[in-house]
Amino acid sequence: MSVNTGGSRVTGGEISLTGRWTTRSFQADVITGYTYTNPVSTTPNYNYSPRGLETTYLSTSYDTTGMVLKYRSPHVFRFDVQLSGQKWFGGFSARYQTALQNFDAAFIEFEEQGFVQWGVQQWLDENPRLPWVFDARIGREWPSGHKLTLVMSNLTNAEYAVRPMAMEAPRLTSLMYTYQIN
Repeated sequence: MSVNTGGSRVTGGEISLTGRWTTRSFQADVITGYTYTNPVSTTPNYNYSPRGLETTYLSTSYDTTGMVLKYRSPHVFRFDVQLSGQKWFGGFSARYQTALQNFDAAFIEFEEQGFVQWGVQQWLDENPRLPWVFDARIGREWPSGHKLTLVMSNLTNAEYAVRPMAMEAPRLTSLMYTYQIN
């Protein structure tokens, strides 16, 4: 059931840089950016339980330092470069986000009380930071509107979870065919 958890304020900033370099034989496109957010609870004692139980930001949060909202990454960095020729193109991207500071305390509390053995606390202790994630692509384009692209996501096959108990996808290789009608 979805309920309103009280007031919040999100401040931050974002910067992006894009560029293109063109020569007679190829074109290079680059985009990079950084996002900072500071999402905080402005009503940490607000009881949002529809059943009258003590259910507040403070009573359900894993880490209330700075009153940061649950499931938010304050820092995100991304980078992408693509080289394109007359027929062929290739690209590489990288992204990084900081680990979550705050999430539902129940993930840890259920383990501590012996109800479940998820291993969340052990995972957090062994993985205090998220890894950089890299993707790559290469393809060929035909003047008739056909395009074939080989895409590899999570190139290094990094094992990571942004949210507790929600492992992100392992390396994925896909072949994509696109046809554009003019």
